Amino acid sequence: MTYAQYRAFLDAADGYQDARWWVGLTQASEPGRQQRPYASYPADHVSWHDATAFCRWLSARLGHEVRLPDEWEWQWAAKSARHWGSEWRDGVANTYEAGIGRTTAVGVYPGGRSRQGVYDLCGNVREWCRNQYSQRQDRRPAKTGSRVVRGGSWSGTRHEARAGDRSGVGPHGRYDDLGLRVLCVPPIH
Repeated sequence: MTYAQYRAFLDAADGYQDARWWVGLTQASEPGRQQRPYASYPADHVSWHDATAFCRWLSARLGHEVRLPDEWEWQWAAKSARHWGSEWRDGVANTYEAGIGRTTAVGVYPGGRSRQGVYDLCGNVREWCRNQYSQRQDRRPAKTGSRVVRGGSWSGTRHEARAGDRSGVGPHGRYDDLGLRVLCVPPIH
């Protein structure tokens, strides 16, 4: 998710400040401060609550469901990328080993693209998943309890960027290496 895409929610009159999107969530008085406020960079400093509210807003705008991916959905897409197989390959993900020390524009690493055409699943920023860390089947909004984050980041090692690596972060967490990815649920009738 680029900062330009997330910024639409922050700037909209019916966006971040609208209470409709925050039912069952905790809304901070202000959104997180984007580390590098460039349109093509990934959104960062986004809590799980922020990400969920964004998805609700975007769903209403588009007329069909947009949500955070379940952990298994995220992993399925990431495994199809097969960035490095059993041996690490330089130039496929923005991790600590790249030596950049910050986020980069989305899509700078085309060698890490998944079979579905998804960029930056591993590296750049870690991404929120919908489910709780300790109760994988629990996807209900909650004000406490760690949520799953996947994908590694610019500040993490290549081992943390593996498709199988998982960690948990409290839903209020906002960090410069943590953002979001959304999943569009097809409006099939």
